[in-house]
Amino acid sequence: MDTQTKHQDQLIFHLTGQRQGDGVAAIAGLELRPALLAAYRDLAALRHDFPLVLIEGPQAAPHDAVRSLSGLVDAALQEVAPRGIEGERLRRHALQLEREIRIAVESGAQGKLAELWDAAASRLGAREGDTLEQVLQHTGTALPGDGEVLGCSPTMPARLLTHFWRAATSAKAQRFSVDLSRLVVKLSDILRAAHTHSQAGRTPQALQRGLGGSHQDAFDFEALSRIVGKGVPRDELPPKRRERIERTLRTLETQRFHALPSLIAHGAEVPVYDFAFESCAAAASAFSERLPELVELVKALSVAELEISGQYVEAQHDFIFGAFGEHSLTADDLARFPDYLVCVPPERNDAPEN
Repeated sequence: MDTQTKHQDQLIFHLTGQRQGDGVAAIAGLELRPALLAAYRDLAALRHDFPLVLIEGPQAAPHDAVRSLSGLVDAALQEVAPRGIEGERLRRHALQLEREIRIAVESGAQGKLAELWDAAASRLGAREGDTLEQVLQHTGTALPGDGEVLGCSPTMPARLLTHFWRAATSAKAQRFSVDLSRLVVKLSDILRAAHTHSQAGRTPQALQRGLGGSHQDAFDFEALSRIVGKGVPRDELPPKRRERIERTLRTLETQRFHALPSLIAHGAEVPVYDFAFESCAAAASAFSERLPELVELVKALSVAELEISGQYVEAQHDFIFGAFGEHSLTADDLARFPDYLVCVPPERNDAPEN
């Protein structure tokens, strides 16, 4: 092949990336990279945003649920490293430790930042002395967050999205817990007050339980019951209102959409729904099946607010809530509950259910 032909083959390859003729050898399998990127072959030697740290705990607000390792190291050094020459040595060693963690994560190491930090400090200490290990471990206590360290891998996008989703769901649950607890307490107070002012609340046994303390022996509860029980109604609440409040309370207390922090803290078994799925069909099916229950819960929240404020008018609201259905839900109603997360496995992207 003459020089002109070779030049044309090279020109075609340069402009189109297509290999033509015998003058251009195949490059498949050679793991070549552009010459301009040759300096970036070892990413661990560079300081970049990966690995990431999936922040856990109360500080994991949705807008701050993920931090870069380099950002956390900078924050820790700003806290503990003296300004000027005095802190330069500590800053240099902390950056060495950051690189140790980055190399370990790229090699497959997993775990929380505190664990990987201590392991890296031990390796550096073994090379340069125990004193350095102690200093670096002390520096690690100033890190403004801890959590799983996540490298740039094929599974990273799904794990990152899932972490953001959990942080957002947790924030929703906390807000919902405050509202729900208030409604439950207020509705219970209405029933409790009605019981206290009824014949059932004026029995000797009820009066004795209500007094409590060490002064019970000083009272004749039988006589007290006859005195205070005169003329009290059998039930202060109309039957229809009592049934409505009790039904609303049951709906609120048995909801399965949020794991309430107050119940979890007391070790209660909370049978909540799962909102993470691996196929679009499964998520859509779950949403449809739970929709009637969601409608009842939104309705109960509205009824509770009206009952607490004393604004429930049966002639008006019975008709409104009788017609309340799926079409009545607004975007604000749905926003109070967890979003449905779908992470489709790569090999199932084209599956019928997706």
